[in-house]
Order: sequence, then structure tokens, then C-alpha cells
Amino acid sequence: MTRHFPEADEFQDKIDEKYDELKTMLTDYFEERSVLTLIQDSWTSDVVKELVQELLDNNQIMTDFTRDEIYGICEDGENRYKKNIPPGHKDGKKKDGIRKYSDLILWKEVIRFAKEEQKNIIFVTDDVKTDWWNIEDDQYEFLPQLVQEFEEIQRPGHEQTMVLP
Repeated sequence: MTRHFPEADEFQDKIDEKYDELKTMLTDYFEERSVLTLIQDSWTSDVVKELVQELLDNNQIMTDFTRDEIYGICEDGENRYKKNIPPGHKDGKKKDGIRKYSDLILWKEVIRFAKEEQKNIIFVTDDVKTDWWNIEDDQYEFLPQLVQEFEEIQRPGHEQTMVLP
């Protein structure tokens, strides 16, 4: 096909060449970053929903505390915090309402689950405050008080002390 503009064919060839080059660059980019395929797959399927359903199907989700149990933990927390007993005892000054007992509620959930399932726990958290850890020279040690509390509650025949109304 002839064009009425000077050098139009050469210009079209350069565009085609750049287009092919760009297409190759994109293909290489996505092949080198296969994790993006996983992200793309998540657009077409609900990965979170599938994960939650799998956890439910395999009975791997802890049961919620009842409202009365939560209020009991809050009362227990009030007493613990007065005596500076972790976890969360330092949150009482910064948070209000039930929020100030959130660390303690989590801790009680972990303990209850471990006791019910008769299993030890690997507790993973990004919370690096001193109401969970002894911190010395950038070394973190889980608070011995919490380890002791966990072990005491795990002992056969020992009842968990949780204040309920």
C-alpha cells in the first residue's frame, strides 16, 4: 500500500518494531514475576473466602467468647492491670472501654484454645511492646510471667481462672 506522506512506510515499520519490543518486555516482566499471576488469580477468585471456608470446614477457628465472658475478662483485666500483670497492663492508660483489654482478651483466647485442644502454642505477633516481651539489647524474650501462666493453666487438673459475672 502506498501512502501519500513521505517516509510513512518507514515510520510504520518503526512503530511495529517498537510495539513488538514493548510486547516482549511485558511478557518478560510478568514471566520474571510469577507472583503477579497469583495476584491476578485473586481477581477472578475469592482467595480469602476460600481460606476462611477451608478453616471452617476443618474446624480450625476458635469459638468466640460470649459477652458475659468478655465482661468477666475486663473485670479480671482491671484487677490485673492494677497489679501490673501482663499482657495489656500498659494499654489501660492509652485506651478506653473494652479496647484497653484487647491484648488480655487475645491472651485468654489463646489459653482457652490450648487448654481445650491440649496443645502448645506458637504465638506469632508483630506487637513488640513490653507488655508481651522483655527487651534487652535488641533481644526479645516472651515474658516469663506469661509462660508461667500458660504452663499453670495447661497442667492437668488445673482450672483456668477467669472471672465471670
